[in-house]
Amino acid sequence: MEKLKLNLIEKWDTNGEYTFVHSCGILSGNRALVLTSEAENYRKYWILELSSQGIRKVAAFDYTGSRRNYPVFLSTEKDLA
Repeated sequence: MEKLKLNLIEKWDTNGEYTFVHSCGILSGNRALVLTSEAENYRKYWILELSSQGIRKVAAFDYTGSRRNYPVFLSTEKDLA
């Protein structure tokens, strides 16, 4: 697992596009999902998939709620929501 995490971190090069990792989860197939916010518009959140092939943008959404109640991933034994 440590080797997988190190490999994913080494691939994490976003050129300053994103500011903060709010949540993350490890998936099967040597992949991870990361919930982050955009540097230019802090209320725009991105879900990114990190893998050995690089970074793929999965989804984007605007969040206008309180900054103290930002979105997060929740995990169970079977799912990541």
